[in-house]
Amino acid sequence: MGVRIVAVTAVLAMLLAQAANADVRSDAVRLLAHRVRQTGVDPKNVTISGVTVAANQALLSWDSGKQHGVMGLVLFADRWWDALDMIDNDGCWDSGLAYPLAPAHPYPDTYEPSSMLLPPDSGTLAGYGFSKAITTAASTQNADVRGADRLAAQSRKPGMVMKPYWCDAETYPLIPDAAIHPRGGTIHPPVRSFTSGYDVTIAYSPNDAKSDTKLTQLYARAPTHAEFAPNHPPAPGFGGPDAVCFFDLQFSGSKPVTFARGTTVDMWFPFVIDDQLRYNLSFFSAGKPSGMIFGTIFDNTLHFVLPQFTLVPDTPLMAEIDGDPKGPS
Repeated sequence: MGVRIVAVTAVLAMLLAQAANADVRSDAVRLLAHRVRQTGVDPKNVTISGVTVAANQALLSWDSGKQHGVMGLVLFADRWWDALDMIDNDGCWDSGLAYPLAPAHPYPDTYEPSSMLLPPDSGTLAGYGFSKAITTAASTQNADVRGADRLAAQSRKPGMVMKPYWCDAETYPLIPDAAIHPRGGTIHPPVRSFTSGYDVTIAYSPNDAKSDTKLTQLYARAPTHAEFAPNHPPAPGFGGPDAVCFFDLQFSGSKPVTFARGTTVDMWFPFVIDDQLRYNLSFFSAGKPSGMIFGTIFDNTLHFVLPQFTLVPDTPLMAEIDGDPKGPS
């Protein structure tokens, strides 16, 4: 009996691992779709390899046209979050960390990328927040990690004074344009670490801003467990939490600013959102609620068009995005 229980347990563990790998592989393609389509590649042609899963973390490699990268995911709120992106530029790896591996930074703020474009060896990944279990597994199951570990081992040999893959890139700070232009403009943080992993683009409409009006805050956060919409939503009418994102927008200046209808918000999500749900954005600004603004979804990105609204200096526009079952039409 004991042998049979052990055998069944082993089979169950194998099936669970296969299911986790399949989920990660599928989610990765959905998460990559937006960026690869911008390079002219159909997401159907993305290749995923070296998938490694350990507890609540996963690593994988991907290829899309001329691009090659490594993605690190973290399981949070029953969803795989794209928390690490590493792009291979001829052996120099450009890395970006985001929530839940990295805390959000205030925006607008200057940003200076790292000058050391390190490859995905086990030590580098551990420094980014990945566990010993996942880096050990990836060192045998993922070709990029395995190759980077081999180079790291070579650098430790006697007589080697520097890592053979060392890249020293020229870096410079990115200083955002915080002014609000009456003709309209775009607010888009340069990296996702500013907005808790979400990629936010706000194309604001013509407005009556004065010359002293400036952006002082763009903040985004994930819902708490109590606020988050279930990953498998209940049937219509059952109620419960339905939030998928919160964000705030705040300006400074001498007078309120009124924006004409047509400001757009495009929100890419760092986890796969259910395209069977109906998503709406609502906000509170200048003491008034906006009501529900329904959006469209494509490549894991929600697109909203806002009505006319007014922002009061130093008083944030507080917005929420919810997803609800569509129900019968």
